[in-house]
Parts: sequence; structure tokens; C-alpha cells
Amino acid sequence: MNEMTSMQHSIEQRLKRLNPLVIRLAEASDNETRLQILNQLEEVKNISTEQPLLKHFLLNCSEEEELIIKSLWILGQGSHIFKGLQELSDPEKALKELLERLKVVERFYDKIGGIIGYHQMVLQLILEKDSISKKQPRIKETYLKPPGYDLTNQTPFVDMAIRKGLENMELFVEIYPVGGAGDRLNLQDEKTGEDLPSAQLIFQKRTLLEGLIRDLQAREYLYFKLFDKQICVPIAMMTSDEKNNFKHVLAICEEHQWFGRAKESYEFFKQPLVPVLTEQGEWIVFEHLNLMFKPGGHGVLWKLLADSGILESFLNKGHSKALIRQINNPIAATDYGLLAFSGCGLQEQHTFGFASCPRLLNTAEGMNVLIERDNKQGYDYCISNIEYPDFVKKNIEDIPEIKGSLYSAFPANTNILFADLLSIQEAIKKCAIPGLLINMKSKVSYQSAEGEKTEAFAGRLESLMQNIADVITNHFSERQKSIQVGQLKTFLTYNTRQKTISVTKKLHAEGSPMVETPEGCYYDVLRNHYDLFHHYCQIEMPSLNSEEDYLKWGPSFITYFHPSLGPLYAVIAQKIRGGRLGMGSEIHLEIAEVDFQQIEVEGSFLLYAENITGHKDFKGVICYSDQIGRCHLKNVKIINKGIDREKTSHYWKGFIHHQECLKIVLRGCSEFIAENVIFKGNLELEVPDGYRMIASMQGDELVFRQEEIGKNSLYWEYTFNDRNKISLLRNA
Repeated sequence: MNEMTSMQHSIEQRLKRLNPLVIRLAEASDNETRLQILNQLEEVKNISTEQPLLKHFLLNCSEEEELIIKSLWILGQGSHIFKGLQELSDPEKALKELLERLKVVERFYDKIGGIIGYHQMVLQLILEKDSISKKQPRIKETYLKPPGYDLTNQTPFVDMAIRKGLENMELFVEIYPVGGAGDRLNLQDEKTGEDLPSAQLIFQKRTLLEGLIRDLQAREYLYFKLFDKQICVPIAMMTSDEKNNFKHVLAICEEHQWFGRAKESYEFFKQPLVPVLTEQGEWIVFEHLNLMFKPGGHGVLWKLLADSGILESFLNKGHSKALIRQINNPIAATDYGLLAFSGCGLQEQHTFGFASCPRLLNTAEGMNVLIERDNKQGYDYCISNIEYPDFVKKNIEDIPEIKGSLYSAFPANTNILFADLLSIQEAIKKCAIPGLLINMKSKVSYQSAEGEKTEAFAGRLESLMQNIADVITNHFSERQKSIQVGQLKTFLTYNTRQKTISVTKKLHAEGSPMVETPEGCYYDVLRNHYDLFHHYCQIEMPSLNSEEDYLKWGPSFITYFHPSLGPLYAVIAQKIRGGRLGMGSEIHLEIAEVDFQQIEVEGSFLLYAENITGHKDFKGVICYSDQIGRCHLKNVKIINKGIDREKTSHYWKGFIHHQECLKIVLRGCSEFIAENVIFKGNLELEVPDGYRMIASMQGDELVFRQEEIGKNSLYWEYTFNDRNKISLLRNA
């Protein structure tokens, strides 16, 4: 018997013993009943002889603590985990701390048998992963390319979806899983050396978390401009204790005064940290009572929402829909993508949806599929997700869409999701923790049961939030030869990859591809900006340089704008019309309302409004209003030395050094106006709150005059026209 076969046999034997026990524990209604079940087992009798200290502790501990300790012994992990307990200076304190962490696991996985059920599920998945002869599933599944709504071009259908998404924003909440460790980013506090979570990554001068909030505020501001109504979409964040994630996320929010939103509009809930096991099914122990814990995957999101009462609270307040996006995909809100996606979910009253795009062939990306299940009583259909490690297990070939294509026949799962919360409540009853899996590709150094330092492949039970769709099905009595997306509870949208997903998962290594790095994501941001400014706004500008030159010298142009400028490209194109951006030049627009016509930039132009989308009330909460900074430029040339490329690196971080620039700062409710003007050299202008600054040329001399605003000279009126397109009309 070889080593692999021996390991499989060992796991099979353990599962044979654990499976009936897990069923009994899962059916038990309380800890007293569970303890009665465990106390019948021989293994728990060894605790007092092996660990006298534990025997004393068990006399005075709670039922739950007793249940956990005995569970570990039944799993064969007790001797290893509690080894050296008596050597600790304060063993009871150390024991209590460990038990507090394990209580979270016991409670969360109670429906599958608590800690014992968790362990059993990991063993089962290890066996399935390593088993040579896979068992045939009880229900035959076929995987097909899913039908979907095409968002690649702004067709009349897409315009209607955008409108539907905007008109119904009050129904929505947004959910952000932000608890990821971001290990491959290697983020550390420069002062303390403390490891930091991915939410702390600085991208374009701001944390990834702030980027999510700004994207949402841009859509809220667009809603305000169209309907003259304040809206504050509730936000729920799933954090964790990994790398003090919750503490850091909270600190970001507090440091930014909750981003000008009411503190009460935020909800937080923590995903549990779960034990890590080796591929032999042993728990990782570093030293005395020090176990390895990692976040248990984002599939725990739905159960946590329900258990915490947040889901019920949202529904009681009239919020029946949710938009879910991950923190490491900054481009998810590009142009109309999220609004049209939301609108598609509403138009046909879908229950769950995926925002998809082309998937790169032979990459470790999940794919969206149409699942057809032959259940002997008919056929069930749903659109769902299959992760890359399961392709072989499910006999899915990763073939190109067409011969020679770089893209797969199946679209990419991006984890941009739509959910009907009432339907999610029902789905949780069928599948509380969807998409269970293990990933054993990382090696971990730890202390073996014999006390020796060793190394092994290890992983924990993970889960996938998107696979809640597996239980949201449509039943047909006969097999469907072709099925339309409108016939299904689940749905999918197809958009361009460039506007849908580009992630910041890992640091870039020299000579390696930029995919999944901040450098690669920023490159995709600039590709989108080229599309916007060149094709929509009709600005003459250099093409984005090659990836090689971009990494070596930096981008051939830099553009940045606050998402409230649009966020729809068709809206921005009505505010910015024509002009030129020189090679290596930069435009930075931290403002929502501009009217630019034929501006030429040879160097750097930085425009900042203090009030971008409105004013703040006495609590510091942004009230969307017309008390904002505005700028009107027509036939203007800006010439200066621009970026100092010798001092600037990591352009994606957004910290740009300048030799010279034109910088305009608009305080409070103020305006800047310039027509037929040339700005040369280094110049910084600041307009006070309540004032308008007008620049003009007197001969060759640039002059400025300042006046009280009185009446706003630049005001865009937003309306839907009879073709459902957003139309802007300037009222002077």
C-alpha cells in the first residue's frame, strides 16, 4: 500500500466512525444533548488520565467549553493541542482564550455538527480531492454555457436597465466582504511592521475600502440629480479578526468620519476564523495551545447575515435587494456596469445574478455555467459558479470559445452579485453554507504531535457565497432544448472584461505578468480612461504605452476623476467635449460638475473641489445639494513641466511628484471660470467659499478677478429623455 493509498484508507476509517456521530450532533437541539452523546464514547474517558489539569477545569467549566474539549479528544486532536498545558505560566487563561476562539466555530457550524462536523467535512473533502475513483453523483449534472443579458454596448435594452437600476436604488443595500487576509500583497504598517489586511491597500491615493464608498456615493449623487431626492444606501461589511481586519476597517471609517455618511447606515459582521488542517487531517499546532486559524471563506456571508439579524433588519426597513462586490476589484463600478446589472435583476424579477465577462483561458478563475440537473422527476436549471479546482472533478474542459481565442467557452465568475433578500432567506434554509471546498496548495511549518518542527500542505474548510445559486432553481418536466435567461430565477450579464474585473490580489514580481496585481489593475483603469476620454469625450491623446514600457517608464498619460463626475461615460461626455492631452501629461479631476470644451493640457492639471457632491450638516454627514465646487473651461491651454518622473514610482498608488502643475482648489460652494486663456508654468489657485474666480487674458497677461457668486453660473439639469438616456442641459 503506497503512502497516498494508506492516507486515504486512514481518512476513510475515521469518516466511517465520525459520519453517524455527526448526524446525531447536527440533530441535537442543545449542548446538553450533544454532551450526552459524547459522554457515551470511550475516547472522552482518557482526558483525565492524560491531562490532570483538564480534569480539574472540566469540573467548573460551562457546558459549551466541556463540549469543545471533549470534541477535540474524540477527533484525536486533544493530546496534541493540549500538550504542554501544565508548562504554561497561566494555563487556565491560555485555555480560556483558545476555547473562546473555538466557541465561534462550534456555534457557527452547529447545523453540521459543530467542531466535529467541521472536521468531518474537511476529511470528506480531502478524500474526494485525492480519491482516484470518484463516485458518480446521485443526480446527473450537465454544464452548459449560460444565457445572459448583453451589456457590452449601450443598447436601448441597457438604457432601460440603467434607468430601472437608478429608479429603484432605495430598495438596495450593498454588501462588501472585506475580511480577506491579502497575504500575497504583503501589506505592513511602515511604523510598526504590523501585518495589514487587503482593505488597507492604497490604490490611486486611497484605500480600497474608500474606493467602494466613493463608487456608491457617485450613484447616490446621480440619483439625487435625476430625482431631487436624498438617498443613503445601507452598507454591510463582512470583516474578520485575521490581521486585525475588523479593527483596521473600523479605523479607516472613523478616520474618514464615516465618509460623510451616517454611522447608523453601516452594519458590520465577522466571518469566523476556523482551524487549519494538514492533508492528513491533523490540526496545525504551532506551540502550546496556539492553533492556526484562517477566515472560513466568504460563503459564510449569508448565514452570518441571518444569524446576526442584519438580514431581517434590512427587510423590515424595505430593503429587499442587495448588490455584493469584493474589495479587491476596483473597476467593478466602471461606467454603467453596476446600474445596468441591478436593473436586469429587477426587470424580470430575478432572485440571484452574476455580473460576468470573458474568462481568460487556463487561468485559476471560476466560471459561470448553466447547470442542468436530471433528478428523475424532471429537470432543474440554474446559473451558478464552478471554481477552477473542480473542473477536473466535474469533467469540464477549459476549451477556447473559438479556436485560437485567449478566452474560455465559459464566462468568468467575478463575484459581483445581485440578490433578492427574501429569496436568500429561503435559500439559507436549504443550504446555510454554500460551495464548501478545501484548498491544500500552501505549505505550513508547524509542530507535530511528537513535538518536532515539520512542514506540510494544509488548508481549512472554505465556502463560496456565489454558490447559494445552486439551490435557486427552476423546475421543468421536460429537458429544455434551449433556455432563455428570462425563464430563470438566476441570471447573468455579459460585459467587457476591461470594464468588469481587474483585481489587486498580489504584489508584482519583476519579469512576471501583471495579471491580478495593482500594477495590472491600474493599467486596466487607464485603458478604460483612454476609451472614455478619447472615444466618448473626443480628446486627442496618446495611446497607452505597452505593458513593458508602462512598467519601466510609467504610463504615457495619467487621468483621474471622481466617480461622481459620471459615473456613466455618456454623462461625462456631455460635461467634457474635445481637447488634447499631451504625451506624459496628467488630468486629475476631484470634482462632479464641470463644463469643459476644448481644453489642451501639456503637463499637469489638478482640480479639487472641497464640496464634491454637496455640503455637510452639523453631524458631518454629506447632504447632496448644489452647494458644491464647479468649473467651466473653454478654449483653454495648460502648459507646464508636469510630472517629475525621476521622483515618481508606483503610479498606481497615486502619489505623483510634480516639477510644475496648474492646481485649482475650490472651497465650499465656489466656481472657477476661464475662456480663451493660456495657463503657463507652476500655478496654484484657491477660490474661497461663496466666490467665483474668473481668469482672462489682457494681451499676453493672465489676470484674475473674484466676485461673490450670487447665482450659480454653471448648473447641469439631469433628466431621462424619451429614449431612457440621461440628458444634461446647462442652465446658466
